[in-house]
Amino acid sequence: MKYYTHILSLILSAAFLFQACSYLDVVPDETPDEKDAFQNPTMAERYLYSCYSFLPNPRHETASLDLMTADEVVTPWEHETFANFPKGNYNASEPVISYWNTLFGGIRRCYILLENIDAVPNMTEANLRIYKGEAKFLIAYYHFLLLKNYGPIPLIKGVMSIDMDKADFPERDSYDVCVQWISDLFDEAARMLPAEQTSTAYGRATSVAAKALKSRLWLYAASPLFNGNSEY
Repeated sequence: MKYYTHILSLILSAAFLFQACSYLDVVPDETPDEKDAFQNPTMAERYLYSCYSFLPNPRHETASLDLMTADEVVTPWEHETFANFPKGNYNASEPVISYWNTLFGGIRRCYILLENIDAVPNMTEANLRIYKGEAKFLIAYYHFLLLKNYGPIPLIKGVMSIDMDKADFPERDSYDVCVQWISDLFDEAARMLPAEQTSTAYGRATSVAAKALKSRLWLYAASPLFNGNSEY
């Protein structure tokens, strides 16, 4: 009898012990928000890199509007995404590859960086200037890509509320207005960016890249292939 009483005591003790163990009460961490991305310079740099993540790969056959999407493309690989373009298997509601669905998200993220970067503690003045220049460069470049592929577009000039009424959505600006606004933004970015990035920042925006893309913008603007829509 004493043996069973001893076993029962052990079982009860173990039960109370496990009941008191807090490590079993797993509480999920708080969901990080945009403010968390600007707690220190390292987090701010990571957020800047995320602004670049929207850049399309012009050599990616299933995610690029710049490669193998023209009418003269002939392919035996009918299952490939780009094969839908010469067939005309796409429309505004169901695009095959769409920059419209992605680049506006990149523009928004860049504006969020511009709104918060000044509040990051211990940021050097040099990095503040460069980060802002890079964000403005990307805003200009994303607008440029949208303009090149879709013609006149709505110009986004700040962070827009996700709850805004449909009636408040910005309308498309004229082609000439879009070109001038993007050109001015490239100029502004070029004044803030270095001509060459450091060895640890290869691939990031420079003043030379901003000026080069500005020249390409105006080259396209001079071409009837891009500006020939008399309606705009």
